[in-house]
This record gives sequence, structure tokens and C-alpha cells, in this order.
Amino acid sequence: MSSRRWPLAPGLAAAFVAFGPAVAPAVAGEGGAPVRSPGSRAVVVAAARRVMEMPVEVKVFAEDDGLARDSVAAALDDIARTMAMFSERQADSGIGRLNRGAGGDVVKIDAETLMVLKTGLAVAGSSAGGFALTTGALLKAWGFDGGARQGAVPGAEQIAAALGLVDDRKLVVDDHAMTARLPVAGMAISARGLLKGYALDRALALLRGRGYRSALVFVDGDVGAIGGRDDRPWQVGIQDPRAKGYFAVVALKDRAAATAGDYQSYFEAGGERYHDLLDPRTGRPARGIRSVTVIAGDAITADALARAAFVLGAEAGMELVQSRPGIEAVFVDSGNQVTVSDGLKAAVRVVRPPSE
Repeated sequence: MSSRRWPLAPGLAAAFVAFGPAVAPAVAGEGGAPVRSPGSRAVVVAAARRVMEMPVEVKVFAEDDGLARDSVAAALDDIARTMAMFSERQADSGIGRLNRGAGGDVVKIDAETLMVLKTGLAVAGSSAGGFALTTGALLKAWGFDGGARQGAVPGAEQIAAALGLVDDRKLVVDDHAMTARLPVAGMAISARGLLKGYALDRALALLRGRGYRSALVFVDGDVGAIGGRDDRPWQVGIQDPRAKGYFAVVALKDRAAATAGDYQSYFEAGGERYHDLLDPRTGRPARGIRSVTVIAGDAITADALARAAFVLGAEAGMELVQSRPGIEAVFVDSGNQVTVSDGLKAAVRVVRPPSE
């Protein structure tokens, strides 16, 4: 399998990098040690780690070094806990148990799993087929489930068989009994398009609960901002889908952004790129888009809609985005055309065309 993830520079997490005057006065030292801004009592405390092979980073700006270090560590720990809790790779996770029990009786789930499943079902029901929860069998057929089979294109019969197991209408969720059930053996839930956003939202809530008014949290291709820096929005760079670095800058304050891109997880065969953003309607990687970045009030919404908009394509994807109040997006299509939703045009600056 050939995959590409650009090496992380300080402050860079996959699809986004915060930079410019808003953060230039302070950077993190080794091991998350705080570094003071010149002429200021405020410090930036940052720490990063890899969680389930994904880069995660938390930055807070505060005056109490010790408390900030504890808060950053707590946020990172919570992200790790959440990612494990909802990973379909973890046999004892709520989703793992639900998948193992497919075709059998109902499975007890906790309140968090219930909320994530209901969020996914809501997006699936309003995205014209661009998003589905029950794509686990399809991802497995393509080798994107974390198993040993990677880098091979499945045959038409295998795709058809897996596609027959994709049907969110069959997922039964009981709010009162706190149970869920997949009625057909082989059906499987995948939390892709929800998991990173939910983990990021929890980390932001933790930091807000501890009183932080200026912070950034990165979870792989998602980023969330609390406030800004010196009363100005964070300046966040959007990854070039075909080269190292960013091609555009977006202002972000008390918002979250998520990117779905064909460069994040893929393999190449016969000179063609096959990525894990599979179209639930065809069973194959969606075509026509290189990346979609969605801005929303919370990360789980941005995460899910970025995936749905990518699958739907530039025209239908933009219609989906602009039909929802407070949601904005930046598309890069396969012809390298950049399209920005109407409400975001004043907040986005394209610094150079995306690379071919």
C-alpha cells in the first residue's frame, strides 16, 4: 500500500497549520514546556502525540504554566480514550461489540455511543446518499479497515456483496433501552467521518470547562479553535492536496474545521489512486474531488459533512453545505479548481493555486 502523510513540523497537524501574527509570539518548547511571549504574562503550552496512528496536538494560552500543562495532558488523554472507545478495530468498544453481534440480538450501548450513532444517522438521512454509517464491510473489501489486506482493488462481485451490507435504514437504535442492533450478519458500522470530530469536540469542551479562552486542538485532519489570539481569529492554513504546505488560509474563531481528502489514506494500482472516501451508493472511491474543508460550529458536524460533500462532488456537495445555516466549505476538485462557499469568501485567502 502506498500512502502519503507529510512529516509533521512543529505546529502542523495533517490538514491544518495555525500560523502568522496570531501565534508567532510564542511557541512550545521541548516536551510541552511553556515559552513566554515577549512582554506578556501569557504562555503557550503545547503537547503532541500519536493516537491510533494519527497526529494529535493541543495548544493553550494561559498565565498558569502548571495548570496549563495538566489541562493539555488531560485533553490529550481524553482524545485517546474517545478514539479507542469508538474504534471499530477495538473488539471491546461499543461499535466493535455491535459489529461482532451483527445478525444476532440487540447490544447494550452507552450514552456516548448512542449520541454518535444518532448523529451519524441524522447526517446520513439528509446527505442524499453521501454519508453512511454501515460502510464497515465496504471498507474491509477495499482493505481500509486496518487489516492485512491493503493495496488491492476488489472484484466487482466482492464490491457488490459488500455494498449489499450498506443500509443505515436497517440499523435499529433504541433510545429508551440504550441498545442497538445490526440485523444482518456481516453488516458493520464505521465511525469514520464522526470519530475525530467527536474526540476533538470533547477536548474543546474540557478546555472550555477549565476556563481557557484561547486554545487550538488538532486531531489528524480536524482542528478546533477556542477564541482567537489577541482578539483576532486564528489564521489556519488548508493543506495542498498534492504537495507539502498549504494553499489557502482561513480565519477561525470559536469554530471547527475538518478536511476530507483523497491524499489522506489511499493506495495506487494501475496508475490510479484508490482512497478510503468510498461512495455508499457505488461501493467505489468517490471521484471528482481532491479535498473538501468544512467549517462548522462543532467538529463532529464538520467531520461528517466534509466526508458527505466529498462523496457528493463539487456541485451537489456545495448545495448540501449551503443548505445548512452556519456551515461553510472550500472545495478543490480534480481539475484543481478552488470553490469557496458564499459565506466564507471574506474569511478565506488563496495564497497560491493547489499543486497539480
